[in-house]
Amino acid sequence: MKAIISTLIFYLSIIVSINGQSDFTATVSNDSILLGNHFQVTFNLENQSGNEFHPPNFSDYEIVSGPNQSMSSSFMNGEMTQSLSYSYYLKPKDIGTYYIEPADIATDKGILETAPIEINVYPNPDNIKQEIPNKRDTFDPFKSFDNFDFFEFPSRKQEQPKKKRRVYKI
Repeated sequence: MKAIISTLIFYLSIIVSINGQSDFTATVSNDSILLGNHFQVTFNLENQSGNEFHPPNFSDYEIVSGPNQSMSSSFMNGEMTQSLSYSYYLKPKDIGTYYIEPADIATDKGILETAPIEINVYPNPDNIKQEIPNKRDTFDPFKSFDNFDFFEFPSRKQEQPKKKRRVYKI
């Protein structure tokens, strides 16, 4: 009986935390880009389950990759958060100012839309290649570290060597 009650409380806490804040946003890696380069646009749904995602019309862009879908869930300190993302890598076809129109997704609370995003594409006479910033490069715990100098371990501190005492017999 105790197990049933605790399971019900657990599921109720999940339902209450999921029905909290929900948000559907669009972000880009760069809003100004040189012609011949690509950028990433990500549509992110927070704390809602969604289906029937409708991306905007990408007729002014070449789709390099996408749609790439990712999902994440976390349960921390009694609160559950969920995230659903759709990302595209786009390459503009010509110079000018373009807009990424709103995307929409159907949720339990109705249809949510993103705000439009302005993209400026500039000429690239030197054929410069821009890199897309990677959010995961900040810290990767699975990379091997060759040098641990940024950690301060007490056993590895450089201590001054002790002076040797000389004993003289008289």
